[in-house]
Amino acid sequence: MESKATIRPMKIEDLSFIKVRGVELDRVSSKEFLEGMKININEGPSFTLEREGKIMWCGGIRIFWDGVGEAWCLVSEEGSHFPKLILSSAKKMLDFIQKDLKLHRVQATSRTDIPSFWKFLEHLGFEREGVLRKFGADGADSYLYARVR
Repeated sequence: MESKATIRPMKIEDLSFIKVRGVELDRVSSKEFLEGMKININEGPSFTLEREGKIMWCGGIRIFWDGVGEAWCLVSEEGSHFPKLILSSAKKMLDFIQKDLKLHRVQATSRTDIPSFWKFLEHLGFEREGVLRKFGADGADSYLYARVR
């Protein structure tokens, strides 16, 4: 029997319970990352997916101006074991926010060296628009993606 997962508004404290994978570990433990997450939460809707008391992902859309925002998502180690749940719930959240806020463009970035990250965006309906060279804090290149309605 599958246990129930719930999507709820995100709280900054949720980040202290999310266990992240590999390359994200250094990034999410930095002070700059936490400050950026506070901005994301304050400047747009953000949600948490919880299953059996464990946080699977946190994500949302930071609003830049009317009609345009940037999506972000952090998937926990636990969440990576439930790809269909993560994908379906993230798509539900994204569709809801984009429609509710009448966003004609939602963009997102993903490191070029981690295919699972950018394939996730493609499964959510994002299309690659270009490469942002040396965009990451560590100098890594990123792809720019967008969902345009």
